[in-house]
Amino acid sequence: MNSPLISIIIPVYNVEKYLHQCLDSVVAQTYTNWECLLIDDGSKDGSGAICDEYAAKDNRFRVFHKENGGVSSARNTGIEESKGEWVYFCDADDYVYPKGIEIMVSHISQDIDLVMAGHERVDPTGKLLDKIPELQECLIDRKTAAARMYVFPNFDYEGYLWDKLFRRSVIINNNILFNPQISFKEDSLFCVQFICASKKCVFYTTEIVYKYYLNDTSAMAKTRAGGYNPKHWTSLNAHMIQINEIRKAFPNHEVLPVAEDRMFANFMYNRHLMKSNNCFDKELYNNYKEKVLSHMTQPMKSRCVIRYTLIGRVANKILRLFHFQTI
Repeated sequence: MNSPLISIIIPVYNVEKYLHQCLDSVVAQTYTNWECLLIDDGSKDGSGAICDEYAAKDNRFRVFHKENGGVSSARNTGIEESKGEWVYFCDADDYVYPKGIEIMVSHISQDIDLVMAGHERVDPTGKLLDKIPELQECLIDRKTAAARMYVFPNFDYEGYLWDKLFRRSVIINNNILFNPQISFKEDSLFCVQFICASKKCVFYTTEIVYKYYLNDTSAMAKTRAGGYNPKHWTSLNAHMIQINEIRKAFPNHEVLPVAEDRMFANFMYNRHLMKSNNCFDKELYNNYKEKVLSHMTQPMKSRCVIRYTLIGRVANKILRLFHFQTI
């Protein structure tokens, strides 16, 4: 059996409450040929000491203490210091199931650059938030994989990092790094850039390898609660870069209008968050509106304006009155 070295990269910042559980889950992996790079991103609590504690007990852990630079900076440090043939990203407040790495490694082949697996999300009480699908496995080409970053026909695996195993040579040879200027959707941007740069297939399985905890302090939890953060708008920067990459890698492919549609939906969602939190910034809104529209083809501009604006909402109500499918 092929047993490549897996580089597990974990950014660490003020997570002492959760870190032991996460690192214990790494130690418990049934697949043992791994290195774990713990990037202490200037933690002010006991997280750094916990990292050192695990490195002292197991030399497969390597610790890097650095000034705070954000999660993207920490992950980039992990990439630069990694030695494995494959890279796996984990969040410091989550949990990798004991067979998680083994499951993903079992699907590695010469024809594959990326393995996507299943995950589950739980709230702070431990309540499961996802409907776990029946086991599905398939080999897909990279164009289809790019499209599935925006459409969920079977199971939600939008650009999360922690359910994927990346071939490191694709990252290094194409200088794919996380953008520190992007605070939201920096992970999906990385995934799309990786797929666009890859020349091989993607293996997809819904088998669960990871448990994501929707903690009260997480960015996803705050967004779900309807909170607003000006940094939300950087997600649109991520979308625009993705569209540029897709145009270069897959010209005239059906994934492009799907990506444009999701970008405009994200734009409208950010607008909604601003207005619902009584902090509408007209200049910021108009600036992003101009940028977003400039990244769209004319047919998609018209379609999205109809679908997501007042015209579209009125049209949908009329269509529903006559039992027609909504647009």
